Amino acid sequence: MKLLRWIKRFLFRVRASVMMKSRGFRDFYRFPFDVSNVLNEHADKTLDEACSLLESQGINYFLCDGTILGIVRDNRLIPHDNDIDVAVAGEVDLDALKAVFRSSGYSVGRELYYRGRIQQLIFYSKHQVIFDICFWHDQGDEYYYHHVPELPKGRRQSKRHFDECDHVVFRDKKYPTHGNIREWLREHFGDDWMIPKKYKGDWRLETRDIIR
Repeated sequence: MKLLRWIKRFLFRVRASVMMKSRGFRDFYRFPFDVSNVLNEHADKTLDEACSLLESQGINYFLCDGTILGIVRDNRLIPHDNDIDVAVAGEVDLDALKAVFRSSGYSVGRELYYRGRIQQLIFYSKHQVIFDICFWHDQGDEYYYHHVPELPKGRRQSKRHFDECDHVVFRDKKYPTHGNIREWLREHFGDDWMIPKKYKGDWRLETRDIIR
């Protein structure tokens, strides 16, 4: 059964890759494990370590999506989540970033580009914890996460959540978040964001910032 699922995912990736190249994407995707696996006991340490690596490079980032939801709501990472999510606004030195992560034992699982511009960079640790970095770009009064094959029209968020910074403390470390984080969570997940779910659904249906 696992082999069949792997074959189906592989064929899907091949077909998607052909389609993406025709649309201007370059997608390097390589994970030696099932990316749907839930976070394991090394996740908290990976969060601390990987964010410290970003800070060592002077990169401004925000905890986001399911990661910040779990920390603010439950003071923990969501048990059924499968990755750690951070947002970065603008461009960074990708070669330096990849070098510092690799020197700390991380591997690159995905590099997604659109017309030569980075959109997503995903690392995974030796313990198979996924650290997902999404790159947002300034456009007028909003920030856009434009070119992702899974989202034909992309995502957008108010600029005020990027221009202002909030913080949370988790496991004795201070992490940056979007400004007015509780308002951001309500806008992002809806008025019921404080009600925990017992399963991981399709994030494309749960995230309110997707352009429909």
